[in-house]
Parts: sequence; C-alpha cells; structure tokens
Amino acid sequence: MRILLTGATGFIGRHIGRALLESGHEVVGCSRNRHAAFRDYPGLGWMHADFASDRTVEPWRARLTGFDAVVNAAGILREKADRSFAAVHFEGPRALFEACAERGLRRVIHVSALGCERNPRPYAETKARLDRHLATLDLDWTVLRPSLVYGEDSPSSKLFRFLARLPVIPVVADGGQWLQPIHVEDLARIVIRLLEDGAAHGEVLELGGPSRVTYRDFLAELRASLHESGSRFLRVPLAVARLGAQASDLVGIGPVGMDTLSMLVDGNVTTANRARALLGRDPMSVREFATSKSSRRGLVFLYDGSCGICATESARLRRWNRRRDTLSFIDISAESFDPMPYGKPLDELMGRVHAIRPDGAVLVGMDAIRAAYAEVGLGWLLAPTGWPGMRPLFDAGYLWFARNRYSISKAVCRSGNRCGI
Repeated sequence: MRILLTGATGFIGRHIGRALLESGHEVVGCSRNRHAAFRDYPGLGWMHADFASDRTVEPWRARLTGFDAVVNAAGILREKADRSFAAVHFEGPRALFEACAERGLRRVIHVSALGCERNPRPYAETKARLDRHLATLDLDWTVLRPSLVYGEDSPSSKLFRFLARLPVIPVVADGGQWLQPIHVEDLARIVIRLLEDGAAHGEVLELGGPSRVTYRDFLAELRASLHESGSRFLRVPLAVARLGAQASDLVGIGPVGMDTLSMLVDGNVTTANRARALLGRDPMSVREFATSKSSRRGLVFLYDGSCGICATESARLRRWNRRRDTLSFIDISAESFDPMPYGKPLDELMGRVHAIRPDGAVLVGMDAIRAAYAEVGLGWLLAPTGWPGMRPLFDAGYLWFARNRYSISKAVCRSGNRCGI
C-alpha cells in the first residue's frame, strides 16, 4: 500500500511512518523542509507540503496521484507566527480531505485528540471542528482520538522525566488529574491494523492505555524507573499554574501553555476504549513503559574509536551513562561494524559523529553530541551551542575539528596518558 503521511516529522507521525515501513508499506511524508526530512528520515519518500500555507484544494490535487490512503498525524501544541491552530488543525487538512474526495482517494485515517469535543480552547476546538467536517465527506474515514500519547522520544515524556528527576516534583493542585496514556507504538499498530483490515469506516475511535492513572502516580512511576529514591511533591495552586501557562504563551516558549494545561486539568480518560480490541492484546501500561529496557536505552551513539579524542569523550559519556543507562555506543572504526543498517556509507558516517534516536531519526554533528549530553543529564552544558546566535559558530567549529581530528588527537594525546581537548 502506498500511503501519504502528513505530520510525518512530528512525534506521532515519525512512529507511524516507521511502523508502516516495517510492515512493508511505501510511505511518502509531507514536510515544510523536504531536504531536512530526507536527511533525518532517509527511509521515507518526501514531498514539500505545509498545512499552514496549503489551505485550498488546488495544491493537494496533483499530490494525491498514486496513493492508496492518507494518514493525517499533523498537530501543534502552541501557535506561532507562521502556524496557527486554525490552519494546521482545520483549514489545511480540510483542503487535503476535500481533495481526497474529489480524486476518489477514499481511505483516510485522521489522528485527533480525546476530549476535543468538550474543550473550548483553540487546540481542541479546531480538532473537533475538523472531525465533524470529515464526517460530512464521501470518504472511508476513521477518526482516532487517543489520550495522552507518550514514548521515549516524545516532548511530553521528556518533560515528565525532567520533572520526575527533581528532588521535589511540582504538580498542579494535588496531582490527582486522571490520565489514560497510550504508548505511541500501540497507536501506530492500530493505524496499521485499520489500513490493512479496512476496518472501522465512518467511526470515531477513542483510544487509551489499559488503565487510568493519576498525574501524580504517573510521575512517581517514572521516578522509580529512573532509579531515583522517594517521591516528594510540591502542590502548585491552579491559579499559579494558569499564570505560568499564560506567561509561557505570551513569550512563546516553555513546555506548558494554556491549551496543554486545560487538557491536563480536564483529565484525559475514556469509557469507550477501543485499543485492546484493535490491538488484540492489552495496550502497554505506564509501568511497563517505565521499567522496560527500551524506555531507558533511547539513543545510539556512533563514534570513531580510532580518533583518540573521540574515544576519550565517548568513554566519559559511558561513565556518565552508567546510572541512567539511556545511551548505547557503537565504534564505527571496528572491523565488525556494518554501516548498512544505518542507511549511510561508512565514509559519510566517518565524516561526522552520528546518533540514532528510537524513532529512527538520524542526528549529525553537534546535534548528535547535544542529544548524547542530554541523555546523561548534562544537556545544560551544551545548551548554549544550540542558541540561534551561537549555533553556526559551534557547528563550524565542530566541522573543523571533525576534518582535523586525527592530527589534533595526535598532538593532544600522549602515550599512556588520557586524551583531552
């Protein structure tokens, strides 16, 4: 099956795309930056498209040629100057779905959000409006409304793990908000089942994990999985949390805005969970995710062991990684190393350091190094290297080092001594 996937570079879209590929389907993703998408996710085909600007039927008509199905996983949690909820959640995908109806591309699966029809905030309201419009079109549509979707590489999971590591964990009110988190891999398997079995046409499916859990207990489970002792909580009054979310929206930064906070406060559970029936098994539980080996080993770091400085820095990362166990290391200079699984020739992998995220995304150069430091809890050390004004300088400096690393290592490293920069 040949599938057009929107939102393909986002958290949910990346996992759906990878699962579809592993199931033998051909996937073409949509991206605002086609070149970067090809670089980071070489397994997918890519076309340039953008819901923020492609809000009429015309640009979508020609793009749909040769496809058997469309999966829409596009979404944003905060508006920006060039991306509004109305455009990304309603106007853009509405145009796509109407083009599907015109072209006779009948199979459409749309990832929405649980509880969107009850929440008046712009994030949820635009999701619900699109769900209603899709139901009016002559298509074999299915709307998926998952609860909180989580996974090792999700923005929300990174935030939750950060909070869980704090000596005192802040929670809104008493932290008793009810959630029913569903793992992103389970959501991806459900999409595949619907596509391959042709099931649930014209249905809105609510999806969640196997059981409800409070926000407080969710963080406690994560804290235990990170080998942190005890769980102490700081109650943040709802009024204070709202002020913080409003300030975050005002400046356009920060993990929690008013739309995100409202979804948390409202709770995110379902009494009509279809996940088990579609998976043929119980969905992954929060405890299974928190204690699984895969949830702790998130990043594969590829380094050149024949470079003295590179090997020494990798050894430091190994030591820092012992407690969290979130990194794995591969020496690409070893005779046994096979570059084929990584989709790049050896000389390209040797040119710059690479890291592979759990979703298959490839990070290169300083992006790989920053990600490795973040995995061991030292991301703040290299955070300035990614700031807009500083990033080009550090990227250029790293490229110079990468090209000259052997001569630099020879000058710096001494026989019997440790290398250093």
